Amino acid sequence: MPRFTKQKLVLTVASVALLVYCFRNWEPLKRVDSNNRNEKYKTVSRIKKNTENKSIELDMEAFKKSRTRTVFYNRVGKCGSRALMALVNHLSGRNNFWVQESLVTAVEHPGVYESLQEMMTINNLVPPSFYNRHIHYLDFKRYHLKKPIYINMIRDPIERFASHYNYLKYGDLQGEVKTGSQSDLEDINDCVDKSVGVCDPNSEMMFYIGLYFCGVHDPPCLQPDEHKRVEIATTHIDEDYLFVGILEEFETTLLLLEKLLPGYFTGVMKVRAFQNFQQRKNETATRKQDFLTDKSREKLRTINMVDEYKVYFHVKEKFNKLKQKFGIS
Repeated sequence: MPRFTKQKLVLTVASVALLVYCFRNWEPLKRVDSNNRNEKYKTVSRIKKNTENKSIELDMEAFKKSRTRTVFYNRVGKCGSRALMALVNHLSGRNNFWVQESLVTAVEHPGVYESLQEMMTINNLVPPSFYNRHIHYLDFKRYHLKKPIYINMIRDPIERFASHYNYLKYGDLQGEVKTGSQSDLEDINDCVDKSVGVCDPNSEMMFYIGLYFCGVHDPPCLQPDEHKRVEIATTHIDEDYLFVGILEEFETTLLLLEKLLPGYFTGVMKVRAFQNFQQRKNETATRKQDFLTDKSREKLRTINMVDEYKVYFHVKEKFNKLKQKFGIS
């Protein structure tokens, strides 16, 4: 009997405690309102999460799509290619792609057999791969080969010419010092005034950028009096190049590369922020400089490099349209 009374007492106390708890927390209106708010919050959270996932899926789709083909950067000399490649090398680890560089550095305009070999080399790369070389445009379509994603970067032709001339004459701060006939080049303004050597209007140096887009397969490209070379170069730019950047707008060039090729250039601005670009710029600068006079610049712009500027302005027009498309000022 005492045992029964004790159990009953415990049960009674527990029941009273439960009733007190329920009474103190009995706020039905508040609870309903709270439940409604919670349900709304859950709904908003689901919508937000779905939107974010959709955005991520879209970004990942662009990321993956851009990695299905090899990128070919037939880099124009003295147009910031070493600075761009420094970023690409950093990004290769971050974005998991291969960087390949040709062992041939001195032949920009190879013959047909060498060109075909180079195209086969590029075709045999497994994407995602990034291939770069100083070489004039290669026509993959002519040989029914899979076309890579062509990109490039150029700069104002006169500034490029002056940089190249001083490099040939003095070398750069990375340790390359020119010897022999090139180190004996005369003052750059005398060269332009006399129109001799690399300053001759018929010199390849006067259509240096253009040749990188005109190519090795079309005879008019190497004929200075053949204005069709401009048409060939600009056609290749329009039909075969995903993007051609402008060195004078390097930051914008990087932003556009990140948008157009996310599989390779995602995070480029973060890498750029940590990279000492000014130091690299100083390292690749020439040891000394001959400065062009206004007279020399005028002659180059209006006589010697007319075709070169036609190609440059064509690229710049396309560049500005891309800036507008992506809302970049």
